[in-house]
Amino acid sequence: MEESPFDAFGAGHSGTAISAALGYARARSALGQDYRVVALVGDGSFMNGPSMEAFNDAGHSGEPLVVVLNDNEMSIDRNEGALARYLTRLRARPGYQRAKRRTKSALDSLPLLGRPIKAAIQWSKRKLRRLLVEGEFFEDLGFSYLGPVDGHDLPTLVGALRAAKEMERPVLLHVLTTKGKGFEPAQVRPERYHGVSPNGAPKAFSYAGVVGETLCQLGARDKRLCVITAAMREGTGTERFARRFPERFYDVGIAESHAVTMAAAMAAGGLHPHFVVYSTFLQRGYDQILQDVALQGLPARLLVSHMGLVGEDGATHNGGFTLSYLLQAPGMTVLCPSDGRE
Repeated sequence: MEESPFDAFGAGHSGTAISAALGYARARSALGQDYRVVALVGDGSFMNGPSMEAFNDAGHSGEPLVVVLNDNEMSIDRNEGALARYLTRLRARPGYQRAKRRTKSALDSLPLLGRPIKAAIQWSKRKLRRLLVEGEFFEDLGFSYLGPVDGHDLPTLVGALRAAKEMERPVLLHVLTTKGKGFEPAQVRPERYHGVSPNGAPKAFSYAGVVGETLCQLGARDKRLCVITAAMREGTGTERFARRFPERFYDVGIAESHAVTMAAAMAAGGLHPHFVVYSTFLQRGYDQILQDVALQGLPARLLVSHMGLVGEDGATHNGGFTLSYLLQAPGMTVLCPSDGRE
């Protein structure tokens, strides 16, 4: 925020955009000011806990704001879970909004019959929408749903944004995009190009490779060993375990708090869970580490990468706190290997 007037709020970890937008909207109303509030949310981060909490509150608030859902079926890796499948179904029905606009235009062109016909079909609008689009999830939470629209068709996108702007209530604009569009290697392997070096090559994860191979070796000997990731299978090196032991691999999406508690219960149930996670993201599971793992003395293993300063990822992704707070957890054993062999 201190760098540019166009940075309205710092982007740290995913899932904060709707909370920040609602905070600005409520400040605007409380101070009697007049400006528009828009949150841009990726479909991967839209599915995590903070986003859902904020979305529920924003819909209930009635505050005018727009949530643009950038749906490219990716976060860092492919999105997982029921809500991801729900969005996929919506992607398959892009013709609904076009049909609705054409019907409205046709009825408006009828000088005498148009208005009565529109009034007659208004009562069934919600049932028709549920049948044709299944967009009721958002509407039931207090948002008007627009879309899906092609995010690479700029005239259509601008028109949809203008429509959302004029609605004076919570609006969700569902925009379909392709991650890496225009750069073929990124479109073929988008998970490899979430972050790249200056020469355009994908980043290498040497420690992740050691972790992935070791987990496979341990998994071959221990049938109860299972691996959990939070939408980071490529970056954490767990992709190879997922390919070799898919029945013992769990990608929970961007949901670190859930992952920690689930790992604790897996351990209580007799499994040997290993949650592989970046240091900065594990911060979101701090309460669960204390309450669900440490307090209950459950043997859930946390394989934490990217500790310390991480260079190009910046301050929001530095792993400077994990060692300190893990050492505070009762009964927690913390090992810090200095190289791949250790």
